[in-house]
Amino acid sequence: MKKAFLVCGFCALIFSAACSGKKTDSLPVEYSRILKSASRSGEPTHRWFYFTDAGFKEIDVPRNAPKVQKKPWTEAVRITSSVLIDGTGYFLVNKLGLLVCPSASGMQKEGIASKTLLVKNSAFFSDFAAGSLFGIDNVPVFNLYTNSIFASREKSGADNAEREKSDAVLIGYDKENRDFFPLLYRKDFPRTGKAELRELFFIDDMWYVLLKETGEQRTDFYAYSFDTPEAFTGMLRKNRTAGGTEPVRPNLIFKEIGVHEFRQKIRPLDASFLPGRLKALLEPVPSEVPWYLEYRSAGSLSPRRFVRREHAPNPRQAYAVSDEPYSAAFFEDGTFFFAGTLPMKHVVNEGKTTAFKLPRLSAGYTYSYALIAGSTLFAAWEETAFFETGRSGFVAVNLEEVLYESED
Repeated sequence: MKKAFLVCGFCALIFSAACSGKKTDSLPVEYSRILKSASRSGEPTHRWFYFTDAGFKEIDVPRNAPKVQKKPWTEAVRITSSVLIDGTGYFLVNKLGLLVCPSASGMQKEGIASKTLLVKNSAFFSDFAAGSLFGIDNVPVFNLYTNSIFASREKSGADNAEREKSDAVLIGYDKENRDFFPLLYRKDFPRTGKAELRELFFIDDMWYVLLKETGEQRTDFYAYSFDTPEAFTGMLRKNRTAGGTEPVRPNLIFKEIGVHEFRQKIRPLDASFLPGRLKALLEPVPSEVPWYLEYRSAGSLSPRRFVRREHAPNPRQAYAVSDEPYSAAFFEDGTFFFAGTLPMKHVVNEGKTTAFKLPRLSAGYTYSYALIAGSTLFAAWEETAFFETGRSGFVAVNLEEVLYESED
């Protein structure tokens, strides 16, 4: 049996960015739970998985996953975004598809995360980089983009239908049929045939897009905001009933804005604007710790971004989620904060912030996106070296065993 990963009780441990190879000052954080390799019943508290070119497999620890050639992060298999919709978690996996994590409580008959599945589609994912996930009309929607520096798009052998499909840049996921349907194509945007989509955001019911146009002598960027006369959710409903026919094209209303205005619009808010629940949740984090946090609340269409000590060096990357019964935050070194209750359980620690730390990853590895589906914490991990990514995958943690075992 592996050793316990944390010292018992409220011991002061080091909260750092060691996993990402950054050198930072040691900062004390008190942890109130222990993540062990197995519960008192002998069942494992967590399971590790790594991605392959075809899907994912289980492994004992990330460093033992088969070695893969490191690639630029836009070309490597890795998790790029996450969203929680009606209790089900979704992770966008670059070059593969959508990892679906259904809500499940307690120990599952076939093990933690046994209901998790990867829905693949090479026509959409092979030639583009996966961007961000949005939750629109309770439908997972994501964008694809091109990084012209690293990408190599060899589509000469594709037929016209496949070529058209691979030029889709905004995709919806059909949960019933476990399939994808295109919503917007490159030709739906201004500067058709010349510019490539680089960034896409959905903020306050408005879309913001950055396009890149590369010429022989120079490269230019163009920014636009856009919306539709009808609700975007209406277009989603029409496309879900289109039965694979030509997508219902919206009447998009574009307004060209400056690149500076675009950057200002997507700029993260200062930490002072955090919702009250998140402020209380993160109180144990020392005030001198800089961080960049991506936050999703229940039913939110897209993430909100916050930053503390914006210009400080080596900010910690963090991800936060909140639902009616709980709030949670997860940092890149594996530190996890929780306040509230899991489904069908009582409030943990009288509603005060509870913290534990996931297993320390080997040098060169880091955690990233995380969410809670039912009573399971899912967190992405990857092997990084500057701008390249090697092995990657996710860990699934049975939070009932971690948060409630010592109280039973």
